[in-house]
Amino acid sequence: MAGRALALALAAAALAAALLSLALLAHKHGQAEASGRVYVYHVSVSAAGGRGASGIAYYTESEYGTVYGQRVGNGSFFALLKSARGVMNALVETPHVIRKLTYYAEYANGSYALCVNSSASATVAGERVTVTRRECAAAAAQLPSAGTFDELVRALLGLPGPTSPSHWRLAGAALTPYGRALVYANVTEVPVLQLLGSTIKLVFEHEKWVLPDGAVYAYRVREVSERDLVAALTYTLRNVTPLTPELSSVIGELAREVKAAAGGGLEILRAAERVGMPFNGSWPALVAFFDLHCPYCARLFVYNLTLLEGRRLALVDLVVHPDAEQYHESLRCLYKETNASRGAVMGAIVSAYKRLLGGSGNYSGLLPREHCAIDVESGRRLAELLAGEAATPIVAVVYPNGSYRVIVGYRPSEIAMALGAAGGAQR
Repeated sequence: MAGRALALALAAAALAAALLSLALLAHKHGQAEASGRVYVYHVSVSAAGGRGASGIAYYTESEYGTVYGQRVGNGSFFALLKSARGVMNALVETPHVIRKLTYYAEYANGSYALCVNSSASATVAGERVTVTRRECAAAAAQLPSAGTFDELVRALLGLPGPTSPSHWRLAGAALTPYGRALVYANVTEVPVLQLLGSTIKLVFEHEKWVLPDGAVYAYRVREVSERDLVAALTYTLRNVTPLTPELSSVIGELAREVKAAAGGGLEILRAAERVGMPFNGSWPALVAFFDLHCPYCARLFVYNLTLLEGRRLALVDLVVHPDAEQYHESLRCLYKETNASRGAVMGAIVSAYKRLLGGSGNYSGLLPREHCAIDVESGRRLAELLAGEAATPIVAVVYPNGSYRVIVGYRPSEIAMALGAAGGAQR
């Protein structure tokens, strides 16, 4: 399990799912690179079974702290580690959503909490929607530090390894295009399972090549289980360039922290009512993303319908199963033909989902034969804005003060708690 998680983390280059790991960071100076120079690395990942990926990473020192960036497919990820206050800012851009986050530690009543303030923006149905959140979780200690390139990589990816210079062993020297490098090695063992009195361990083999000015020319990590390669990660210095205007602009944006705030819920609700099927009702309001072939959506509507009844509600089509789109289009016709009759629409949805839970995905006879247009793309963008992914079901509970809570997956007890929360304080 640990090997698979590592391989996925490496291949994803520490984007969305790795953001929780990023919260465990702070920075202290210690790298020898001069400000204004950008170190560009080629990154390659290989895993058991022949899977692999490659990309480009950026590393530089700025007046605000250390900056790491990586471009992955059509998106990018940048992180700025501030040295003075133990703060990390991150900027994640996907084709449709721009997300900015500030991670920091709080200490109160003898314990630590790791907190993140976030702001995310996307264009939904032609209008810009921006939401902000603040979340904190208990932590065992304050933020750890990362002062060199290899420490930064290990921290970003959550890799175990040497925690001080004394843990490295000088293994020799090697020639590089940038001069002679000293080669250092480290082996870190991590117990993962106790079985019949024996401890099964994962072994992480680290190697780094350090140039005379302190820059890291190459950094390699191999994860081995019982002598078999699980995954390997390699950074190799490709070139050193001046700081570009584009990267200067990114650093300037990262230097500004996201302020603690909880808002944008009313924007979410308005966008959902534009692209989905709205119904009047009492507050707190609900935005429910659903797919008519989603079994967990079926459980929510069939077994927990009372959570949705009587509330101001916006049903948003989030078509994950392509063969369900035709039924969503027919449902939209029913919504229009009945003048947004809550009883007719919810009754049809529940009947359809009962069939699905009974083993049938054929809804013929339940819905009109006509097909009315739905905005599938906007539904997907709104879901990605709130949850970071187009998964179903997603329920957003929106409070009159603009704060909101997002519940991903079939979690009726969490929805009930959010509906009963006094004042709608966000967590």
